[in-house]
This record gives sequence, structure tokens and C-alpha cells, in this order.
Amino acid sequence: MSAQRSPFYPRLAALATMLATLVVVLGLRLTWLARASAEPSERDRRFEIPAPRGTIWDRQGMPLATDSYAYEIGLDLATARQQDDLVALCEAIAIPLGQPAAEILERAQVAIDAYTQALTTTRWIRLAPLVDIPTSKALAAYEDQGVTQRRIPHRIYPLGADSAHVTGFLYAGPEPGDRPVAALGVEASYDATLTGIDGQLAGYSGSQPGDFRPARAGTDLRLTIDRDIQVAAARALAETIEQQSATGGTVIVLEVASGAILASTSLPSFDPNHFETADPASFSDPAVSASYEPGSVLKSVTLAAAIDAGAVTPDSHYQDEGTIEYEGLHIQNSDHLGHGWISMRDMMVNSLNVGAVWTAGQLGREPFYRALSDFGFGVPTGVDLAAEASGIVHWPAVEGEDWYAGNLATNSFGQGLSATPLQVAAAIAAIANDGRLMQPYVLAEALPAGRPGVPTQPRMVRQVIGAESAREVRQLMQAVVDDKATQAALPGYAVAGKTGTSQIPVPGGYDDTGTIASFAGFLPVDQPQVLILTKVDRPHAVRGSDVAAPLFREVAKAVVAALDIPPDRAQALGGGER
Repeated sequence: MSAQRSPFYPRLAALATMLATLVVVLGLRLTWLARASAEPSERDRRFEIPAPRGTIWDRQGMPLATDSYAYEIGLDLATARQQDDLVALCEAIAIPLGQPAAEILERAQVAIDAYTQALTTTRWIRLAPLVDIPTSKALAAYEDQGVTQRRIPHRIYPLGADSAHVTGFLYAGPEPGDRPVAALGVEASYDATLTGIDGQLAGYSGSQPGDFRPARAGTDLRLTIDRDIQVAAARALAETIEQQSATGGTVIVLEVASGAILASTSLPSFDPNHFETADPASFSDPAVSASYEPGSVLKSVTLAAAIDAGAVTPDSHYQDEGTIEYEGLHIQNSDHLGHGWISMRDMMVNSLNVGAVWTAGQLGREPFYRALSDFGFGVPTGVDLAAEASGIVHWPAVEGEDWYAGNLATNSFGQGLSATPLQVAAAIAAIANDGRLMQPYVLAEALPAGRPGVPTQPRMVRQVIGAESAREVRQLMQAVVDDKATQAALPGYAVAGKTGTSQIPVPGGYDDTGTIASFAGFLPVDQPQVLILTKVDRPHAVRGSDVAAPLFREVAKAVVAALDIPPDRAQALGGGER
């Protein structure tokens, strides 16, 4: 179980904001007194009071993004060009900045030349976006030579790369005084909510202050993310990728009943505290922005649709010859074997492509694609994270262009269509949730200062299949874990799930140098609470059961501990472990 966390974080945040504003006001009051005899033009100056940005908390009140302050260092070109020895100035400031003096000098000379020749009206260039207090103090001696400093809000992300894609980050605007720019994740999705309203001091006379408008802090946000689960998922994913020499991966944990995202982590990632040194390719969040062919995980959806439509039952059988012809396509099982007279249970346990094609054929083209649409494929989930992709499904309505009859066969086992990891997670969670498809979300509650919180209400998108059909499919998915994907099993818990081993499409076919291993599972089976999707890109091992299933188990251990989910295995099996 996770440690007890304080419920008073909104009050503490409000108190911190009040104290910070008081410090700024007192400091500026001293400025008024010191300048009581200033010229009128000096007394007309306006002082901006930066508004604190809202803090981003996890579901238990632990910070995921919070404000601090740092200093932006720049060079005033009009002042710098008047210096007798610009070279000496650049050499002097290079040491505290930790930058080569030659690079600073070159940038300064180019900018000064452009300003002198009126090629630009900008009289300032940035030398460093964020420096700490000791560096700021070291540079203060050069302010009369054109070195400028601006105290600006600076975000701190305590989990670093472990939550980077969820939180996003801020970066400095191009000009002095510009607001920081929000990029990615919650910072971007809720930028307007997090951003406060700056205060202002203006127009003093003698020792008397003029107009004062206090800063109004941005709204705090409490997310659905559980810090303990997020960190555990990130660490387990990193360990798996290292062990498998994989190129990347994703883990998503959903609360089944609501669609709340308890964790979402992907690799490659980046440290939002030092984003300027990161590879920009790592900024994109694969959980919501990158589509892949889900492979055999989708057999759960095919079977669920067929059972709900009455096209098959859990007791239905078919003759598995190891291959099947469908609309000119030759489909075979991945093990290249025939399995004889096969039940739906054994089709799922052995992940037979022939069985998936047969099941989709029993269901029919229109009902199959209607089910794909109902389960949320081909459209964004609507999650409140930036840059969500929709995936790709070729629908029968455009037959002869993007779709042909053979697509039904390949789509039945998750090939020839693509989806984001979050789309797949939401679809399988619908089976766990008695057929109810929920819209995933990360904002649990907005916490405006001095006002009641505004909680997010979970949203059911639609009833995809009936509750009884969902329960029947859950039992078949439990058989997958009990009989085949045993590396996903968690002692004491009834676990249901489905493995996937996906080919990677390339122009003209599929890449023969790697696959994607995945597993989507939930627990406990009778009353599912959490859905966990694990995905590993190009692992050394080929099958999802060998890579993604063990990763699922490691994440599930952390989930049941953090959420205090009691064991149910004895009850689920009618007594005794298995």
C-alpha cells in the first residue's frame, strides 16, 4: 500500500502563493522608497508581478509539476555595442554560463551588426534560458555592460522522464517578457487553466505607491495519475526494454469503471527539467500519438462482437486445418499447424488466426465493422492529452479504394488496421466493464484557489456489447492466462488477458527484422478494477507471451499494492490455487 499522503495540499499551495506575492510586494515597496526622488519618467514605470502557474498533483496529492524560479540571461545589444572590449566581456561571462566564449562572441557580434544596420528592431538576445541563483549572482557584475537578467517562473517536474509525456513541459518565449509556452501533455491541454493573471504595480509618487493589482495564481489540477503506479510502470518498462534490447514501449493502466488513466508511460522519453538537451523525437507520446497494428489482442474484440450478435457461442466449434482461404487470401496460423475440432476457448488460448477469420465470417462484414466502430477504433478516444491520433481502419464504405473483401480476414486478427495503445486499452477495458466503453481522461479535478473543486465526471461513450456477453468473453480471456500466457499470472488473483505479436508494416509489406509484443489484461476477473496494456517494440524475443506478459505481471504487482486490491483467486476458481 502506498504511504499516507496529506489531503491539505491545496491549502498549502494557496498559502505558498500568498507568501510569494507578499515577498514580491515588499521587495517592490523597498524599490519605491529607494526611488522616491526619481525623475517622472522613472516613476511612471510599471512592474509586472508574475502569477504563479497552477500546480499539477497526482491523485493522492503528490506534485507532478510545480513552480520555482530561475533567471533568464540575455544581452542588451545597444549597451553591449558600446563596450570597449566585447571579447573580454564574453570571456568573463562564459565561465559562469558554462558556454564557450567564442560561441557567445560570435552570436553577440552577429546580433549587434544586425541591430546596428537596422536589419532588426530586436535589441536583445537570449544567452541562457534558465540559470540558478549562484550563476545569477556571478553575472550581476556585468549588468552595466549589457548583460540582462529576468526572474521568471520555472517548472520543476519531480518524476522527470517517468511522467514527461503526461505532464509535458514549459519553455521560454522568444522575447523578454513573453509568457512561457506550454508543450505537450497536461501543460498544453490545460494551459489556459494553469495560467494565472499577472499582477502590476504602476505610477508611484514620492514614497507613495500608485496602482496595485495583485497577481492571481493559476488553477491547480489534480490528475487521475497515481504516482506510485506511474513510477513502477516506468521502471518496469525500462527494465524490460533493456533486457530485450528493444527500441521502445508503452504501459497504460486504466481504471475500468471510469476510464481514469492511473498511469501512462512510454520510452523513449525525456527529462522535462532539461528538455533542451533531449532528442525532439522523444517528445511525441506513443501512448496517444503513435499507431500500430494491434495483432492478436484484437481477437478479443472479434470474439466479443460475434458472441454478442449470437453468431457464435463460447461452446461453438470449427474445423481448424491450419489454413483458410478467404476472398483470395491464404491465411494460416502463426504456428503453421492444424488443430482439428476447436472450441472458441481453445481458439483464444492458442491464438489461432484461422479461428479468428472463421469467427468474423460467421459474424459478417457489416456487423464486424460496426463493432470495430463501436469499440472506438478509427476515431480518437477524446482523451484530454495533446496530439492524439485516430488510428487507421479501412471501412467497407470505400470498397475499391481503401478496402477490399479480404480485409475482413486480416482485420479479424488485428492486421491491416492500426490503433494507438490507448485505443486498444479502452476497447479491452470495455469488455472488462460489462460492455461499457468509457472515455479515458487524466484530469480528476480542477482546484481553483478559494473555491470548491470541480471534479471530472466519467463519461460512458456507449454500450458496446451486453453485460452477459462481456462476462463470457472475460472467462475465455482468463483461460488464456491460466493455460497459455502463464507469465502474466499473478498469484492470488484471477487475471484475464490476450497476447499480441504484431508485424510492423513497411512500404510494400512487413518488416522481417522485428515485431511488436503486447498484452492487454485486467483483474480481478469477476469484478475487474484495472486494465493494464503493455507494449514492447522490436524485442529480442518474438512472442507477446514471452515479453509483454511478464511486464504486465510486474506492473500488476505494483497496481494491486497501490490500490489495495484484495486477492480473489480462491473464490474465482471455486477454491484452491491453480
